[in-house]
Amino acid sequence: MKRINRNSKNEEIFNHAAPIYTEALKRSGFNQNFKFNKDKEVNNKNKEDRKKRSRKITWFNPPFSYSVSTNVAKTFLSMIDRHFPKTNKLHKIFNRNTVKVSYSCMPNVNLTIQNHNKKLLQQQRNEKAPTETTCNCRQKENCPLKGHCLTKCIVYKATVTETKTNKQETYVGLTENTFKTGYNQHKSSFKLEHKKASASLSEHIWALKDKNIDYKIEWQILKKARPSMPGKKTCPLCLEEKLAILRKRGSLNVRKEIFSHCAHRRKFWLSNAPQPANTDQFSHLMRAELPETLK
Repeated sequence: MKRINRNSKNEEIFNHAAPIYTEALKRSGFNQNFKFNKDKEVNNKNKEDRKKRSRKITWFNPPFSYSVSTNVAKTFLSMIDRHFPKTNKLHKIFNRNTVKVSYSCMPNVNLTIQNHNKKLLQQQRNEKAPTETTCNCRQKENCPLKGHCLTKCIVYKATVTETKTNKQETYVGLTENTFKTGYNQHKSSFKLEHKKASASLSEHIWALKDKNIDYKIEWQILKKARPSMPGKKTCPLCLEEKLAILRKRGSLNVRKEIFSHCAHRRKFWLSNAPQPANTDQFSHLMRAELPETLK
């Protein structure tokens, strides 16, 4: 009886299971009727209503860095064990159950606030700045981007449609300069056969030309993003292009484009820094300032 009461949450469940046990007892020669203990149901409700006490945990979040070879988490926890043993009166507050370690991989609050303020200030500057020319096409109706061909730092998509079958193929690309600069390079690769392999888009166009298939190309902007900056480990512009390719927006793009290195960071390399014009004169002045023993 106690077992059925303990396993039954309420009287309805108890009454559903009790006849089986009652019949088994009668066959064994016992005439005992089971009754549900209502006090047990009240206790169950009280247990459900009772709030569970949450453990007070103190988190230590050191910033993660590849340049740090020390196991910071292990060192910190060993210090907790050493300075707050079980004999210490503060052991209840500082122990491995109440103090946890987790590396912080996100930017700190100060950097987040600075980026937010910079974004708002940049929007205000853009509103106050005079409107820039977005198109310099002589015939505005023939602009490939419908009046936005001078837009910079964009990820664009080209849709190639066969005239007869309406079969479509797409290509995703990017440009740090104006779109028209990249557009002119694409047009050049469509006309000059020695530039056929410059991009998978030009290879597809030449394949259509070889088969005498008429086509038309439509261009559109997918995303605007900033290129890589000095000191930054990522390039938002390249990442947006790779993300668009992964989302299968570019059927003509090849797999190696996803794993390609950022080309916008090369201009910040010291090897690509411009050399001073008067190098000989500068070295002559340096030798003149050296002592006689070092010349």
